[in-house]
Amino acid sequence: MAYVVAAVVLIGCVSFLNLALTYGVIRRLRQHTDMLNVRPLTGSVGVSPLSVGAVVDEFKASTVSGDSVTRDAFTGQTLLGFFSPDCPACTAEIGRFVEVARSKGPDDVWAVVVGEPDRVISTVERLTPDVGTVICEGTKSEILAAFGVVGFPAFFLMGDGGVVRAIAIRTDEALATTTA
Repeated sequence: MAYVVAAVVLIGCVSFLNLALTYGVIRRLRQHTDMLNVRPLTGSVGVSPLSVGAVVDEFKASTVSGDSVTRDAFTGQTLLGFFSPDCPACTAEIGRFVEVARSKGPDDVWAVVVGEPDRVISTVERLTPDVGTVICEGTKSEILAAFGVVGFPAFFLMGDGGVVRAIAIRTDEALATTTA
């Protein structure tokens, strides 16, 4: 009988230790997931190799409404955002982007949604009522190559003739140069 009690106590202790270690591993994995989902709040490192003052390469793209746009369509100050439906930071930033589109006017705001056609539908639907120019592209498109976007979300404040006035990873960072 003493062996049975000792075995039960030993199994209970090992089970408790296993439970405590599993809890610790799960907690640490959640911390790592949170760290990976948060983008840096300053700078534009990793967004694009373009620099402020550069002229974007020529491109031709089609909007979701069927219109054709090129680099020459940038007039005045145009805010351009690149989004991906698989990007958690993009989902968080779209709300701010739409608010800016409502305040600036739809013609001064463009959005490019990059991804497979069946995956971008919900993102395009969130943008189309307020953003004047919405472009839906695959990962190998002329506009993506022209801007050299390597990370999402990416925001560009554009001037006449395709001149880059600001590059950012948040909508408000891109707009900060409009007051300067």
